Amino acid sequence: MTVFKFTAKNGRIDYRVTNKDNPTRQYVKSIMDARWSVREVKQNCGIERCQARTSRAQRIIGSVQKSVSYLKLKKKRSRVSHQ
Repeated sequence: MTVFKFTAKNGRIDYRVTNKDNPTRQYVKSIMDARWSVREVKQNCGIERCQARTSRAQRIIGSVQKSVSYLKLKKKRSRVSHQ
């Protein structure tokens, strides 16, 4: 496992851990950037107001978040515009 330390402009420190072989700092940052976009999706879609209490429902929401992250990263890598 590899640990990366990121310091934000406001001084906040984030640590990210990955088990990927020989990850680059840029790779980890790109994953972080894609995950930040998930927060935006959650806020805009109202997922944070979801009353999902069962583990199955929570897994579905988690799967949606991971899918959005994956698609956003794939879009960024391929430079494809979806309009």
